[in-house]
Amino acid sequence: FAEAIGAVGYNGRFRYAYASKANAAEEVIRTTLGAGAEHEMSSTVDVNIAKLMIERGLLPPDRPVLANGFKPAGSPYSKNLLSLRQRHENLIPIIEDMSELAPFLSSGQTFELGLRQKTYGKYTNQAEMDAANSRFGMDSDDIWKTADYIHAAPNLSLVMYHAMVGSQLTDIEEFVQWLSPGMEMYARLRKRFNTLNAFNWGGGTPVPMTLDFSYDYVGFA
Repeated sequence: FAEAIGAVGYNGRFRYAYASKANAAEEVIRTTLGAGAEHEMSSTVDVNIAKLMIERGLLPPDRPVLANGFKPAGSPYSKNLLSLRQRHENLIPIIEDMSELAPFLSSGQTFELGLRQKTYGKYTNQAEMDAANSRFGMDSDDIWKTADYIHAAPNLSLVMYHAMVGSQLTDIEEFVQWLSPGMEMYARLRKRFNTLNAFNWGGGTPVPMTLDFSYDYVGFA
């Protein structure tokens, strides 16, 4: 990504977040954090991992921690996130259902939040994304409603948009096509909410599953 950023003159930052659900072994988490990766969580177990890394001095205060996954009010996950926020200021819960807002709104703490788009597949426009049957986030109407609620809340701010595109898409042109509707939604949201500053695409780029695997990461970037 550094090579591609230099080639095209991109003025922003590329940030990588490692999802601890992929491999929760301590030596893996320790290595990703040591390499400068941000930390991504999906369940209350992941929060406990983050707390352990904080206690051991491996997750510094300035390192963003992203919280994906369903976290309704009263759930162990949402309660654990409120507890983590007291230890780690740079925590970004990513909302994928409007019901998840309540615990953060009433927490008495300030939160930067993300929104997760309902997309998981090859869609050429927003209407196709909204029609998809997906467990990964909200449709467009709920995205806009939730963004307005966050904007109106005195203790919340919208900083991230997350498009879930799946994983192991080895056709680069196809991968970019999958990302395009989410990029358009991000741009539209950014025009209304100037606190929004991060486009987060999830599922990741392809990784080796066989010894003969190869992928043009610079070409994709």
